[in-house]
Amino acid sequence: MSGATGYFGVGGSLEHCLPVGEWEALADRVGAPPFLRPGWLAAWLRAFGHGELHSIEVRREGELAALLPMLRRRDGLHSPSNWHTPVFGPLGVDRAARDELLARLFERSSATVGLNHLDGGTACAEEVFHAAREEGRMVVSRTVARSPFISLDGSFEDYERGLSRNRRKALRRHRRRLEAQGELRFEVHDGREGLEGLLRELFAVEASGWKGRRGTAISSRANTTDFYTAVARWAAKRGWLRLAFHRLDGRPIACDLALEHGGVWYTLKAGYDERLRSFGPGALLFRDEIAECCARGVHRIELLGDEDSFKASWTDRSSPRIWLRAFSRAPAGIVRWAGAAGWERARPPLRWAKRAVR
Repeated sequence: MSGATGYFGVGGSLEHCLPVGEWEALADRVGAPPFLRPGWLAAWLRAFGHGELHSIEVRREGELAALLPMLRRRDGLHSPSNWHTPVFGPLGVDRAARDELLARLFERSSATVGLNHLDGGTACAEEVFHAAREEGRMVVSRTVARSPFISLDGSFEDYERGLSRNRRKALRRHRRRLEAQGELRFEVHDGREGLEGLLRELFAVEASGWKGRRGTAISSRANTTDFYTAVARWAAKRGWLRLAFHRLDGRPIACDLALEHGGVWYTLKAGYDERLRSFGPGALLFRDEIAECCARGVHRIELLGDEDSFKASWTDRSSPRIWLRAFSRAPAGIVRWAGAAGWERARPPLRWAKRAVR
């Protein structure tokens, strides 16, 4: 095998640094989710990236067998990921290719290697831990989120029977009350027509409630607006975009920006008109999305983000997302490891004290 490394400032073109065509072929070969593909990374870099892109590759007889994009910053290499990244990790045709890739990552980099949102529900995180320790790295890690998911093994009726009695009754009651207000219509768009107008509607609904007040809505920041717009355009061209709406007399009252790929439905950003909160528009939309997924043959719904009471009412299954820092045993690495390890030890009592003050 042989390896290659490329660099470019994030203001440049992805194609100038990474083998995009080969990357796409590799992603297709291993069935990678949308978040581990060039189109997603290109949108992320334009919105959030800073640092120099660094491509770690493994080749077999000249063919790309494994790849991991990283950003070089002052203290080392860091994954191009943040809270808008559902999952991150290496791509490889098999365990041997991924092991070689990770060995190069930890062997060649400087004091710190930072990886965020590794999938702890697969072998990915364990492979990263093993490779870091094999290279003598000092590792600090934690679970930063537990991402809920729903497995759909049968009909929607089969799934619905598994919901709590209170949830089923509430859904029926909410639907009756909303339908008494006007015509309630469920829609799913793939973005091939009228995409810009649909996104404007979705962003407005998503920002109409607490997300808008807290500044966490898509439209609250220019870079998040640009990011999700770019992702939607990219996904629409690939046939992966799903924009789900509930409309009341034609007016959007609940929405979800989602991707569908490989039999999996990924819900990225959802919201509802909080003036209708007592009618449960968000829950009704999600109920109809699940029914739509069952009809389409989707076998898994990824709710993404972290667990909360709403998601827990639909599923009790989740997959951990791992934050990891691996430090070299050079003096600078030891100092950084000591600081990170100390902070991780201090986090639980600090969280307890914060809750107590509240």
